[in-house]
Amino acid sequence: MISIGAVRSPASGNKTGLRGRPRAEDSPASSDEILLAALRAFATRGYDGTSIRELNQQLGVSHNLLYRRFGSKEQLWRATVDRWIGEVVAELATAISDDEGDPLETLRCLIVRFIDVQARRPEIARLMNIESSIDGPRLRYLFDKFIGPWAAVADRLIKELVADPTDPAVIHAHAVAVADLVLTPPGSAT
Repeated sequence: MISIGAVRSPASGNKTGLRGRPRAEDSPASSDEILLAALRAFATRGYDGTSIRELNQQLGVSHNLLYRRFGSKEQLWRATVDRWIGEVVAELATAISDDEGDPLETLRCLIVRFIDVQARRPEIARLMNIESSIDGPRLRYLFDKFIGPWAAVADRLIKELVADPTDPAVIHAHAVAVADLVLTPPGSAT
């Protein structure tokens, strides 16, 4: 039984075959297309300069699709950073091995992977630069969810790399290095 208002319209082009506006989940733009367009807009114009109406127009979708799908500009922003920065975090996690390997090699892998990801998705760095220049709830969200945990990982790796300055072997190595600098005449090979 077809209810009132649910008249089938094969010419409408929507997936349900019903007349009227298509549902948000039936949008011609995929979630990744929407979130990539949003990332580019937020990275170029910042949060305040990004217009949801213009984003809908750019995507070629209904003027209120993004509000229907995400609820608000703030929720779209969060979904965008969760998707794209979340991808970076997932890739960086593969650089950290569970075994207690060489911390210098782990840090090197982490840095190389970070540079690689940033080169493939430069919009993330631009978005982070914009948001880090404005203290507020979005910067706190980024720090709490993404930056803080990775800063702790980097701090741990760096602490593993920094020698204990009271270790006799470290003191000896520093003394030898200083002696070489002081006692070696300029221009002579060591």
